[in-house]
Parts: sequence; structure tokens; C-alpha cells
Amino acid sequence: GTEVIERLVNALRRHPDVDMVIASPHHPEGKLEDVPWQRALLSRLGNRVVSAVMPGRFHTVSGMTRAYRRHVIESLELESNGKEIHIEILAKAIALGYRVTEIPAVLSGRKKGYSKFKFRAIAIPHLLFCLFEKPVLLFGAIGLLCLTVGGMIGVYLTWQRFAYGIWHPNRPLMTMLLLLVLAGTQILCFGFIGTQIVGVRRELYKVQRGYLRIQRQLERFERREERAPEPTESETEVWQP
Repeated sequence: GTEVIERLVNALRRHPDVDMVIASPHHPEGKLEDVPWQRALLSRLGNRVVSAVMPGRFHTVSGMTRAYRRHVIESLELESNGKEIHIEILAKAIALGYRVTEIPAVLSGRKKGYSKFKFRAIAIPHLLFCLFEKPVLLFGAIGLLCLTVGGMIGVYLTWQRFAYGIWHPNRPLMTMLLLLVLAGTQILCFGFIGTQIVGVRRELYKVQRGYLRIQRQLERFERREERAPEPTESETEVWQP
């Protein structure tokens, strides 16, 4: 309520170097009250998963109760229009180098009515964000799995070759070995390329911030020009000797 908002604002006032403050119920000093255990478990797990792909290791990344300095919001070009917008704001703020901190808070369950919490509507965007932010997690896991299975097949074929003298290059296992090694290598490369793309995207955020600043300055200049009084006839006369 009002007490949390005051604490958020006071945190910004006490720390001029902080640009954004999050009220975190998952903070070690925060807590959940009257929240169904299923929702509490999914919320804690979801925040940990998403936090793992972000620098800073925050306890709560999807919390809606926050305080920002004006220049933070003005420098962001946002694309989301759902609940995932809170994660997008945090991710872009971190990418732009803004300092973010947390304060402990209490999250209370609904006293009346029904909760609007829907697992699919929240989990899917969060998982997609993790893939978008750290593609190497998915591609790396799949690529390593392919290479591991391929390596096991290779060890098995090598053991048969030296133990029993069995060696048939046209065996299906040999084909499977080659396919798994090639697929695993390519998928790992996709993960590394995706990581490079993420770095380029973060640099693009900085370019967008500069563009938005220039745009706002032009808008302010145009508004000042519109409010400026029209020059009188004497002011527009040119002096001639």
C-alpha cells in the first residue's frame, strides 16, 4: 500500500546512484502472507529461473511494485503489452547500465474475489524471455545432449571393434553417430551465435536511448517555440543606416 510506496521513494532519495527500486516479497527479509502454496511455489521458482539469465541475481524480477527515476522510463523503447512488460523493463534497464536494487516487502493474498493468476499465461512468456535473453541455455543443452549420446555410441562401437573385432562402417549406429555429432556441433554454434545477437541487441538499446533523448529535446524545443510570443512589428524592423 502507501507504506510500500513511501519506502520505495525514500530508497531513491537516500541513494542518488540508484535508478530503480523493486519491492521484493522473495527478499530474505520479505515474506508472503495468505498466498496459496501453489502460487507461492511457482512465483518463487519462476523468479529464480528468470533471475538466473539476468546480471545481478535479483530475488524478484516480475514484481509490479517499483519506483523509477524519470530518465529510466524515458530512455526505454518498450514492446510488451502484457504482464511480461515488467521483466522487459528490468532487462533493458540493466542492459543500459542503470543501477537496480530491492527492498523487502510483504505480498498478501486476496481477501475477496478470485485470483487472476494463470499458470500458462505467465509461465510461457517467462520461458520465452529466458530463451530470448540466454539462447545458449536451450541450444547448449540440446547440443550437449546430442554430443553426449553420440559419444556414448562412439565408445560402444570402439569397444566392439577392439573386443570382438566387429567393424561395419555401414551400420545404422555409425550413421546415428555421425548425425548426432554433426547436429550437436551445429546446435551449439546456434547457441553461440544467439549469444552474440543478444550482445548486439543490448547495444541497440543504447542507440535507442540516444535517439529518444534527441527526440524529447526536439519536442521540448518545439513546445517552447509554440509558447513564445509573436514578435512585434518594431522588433522585426531591420535598422538601416
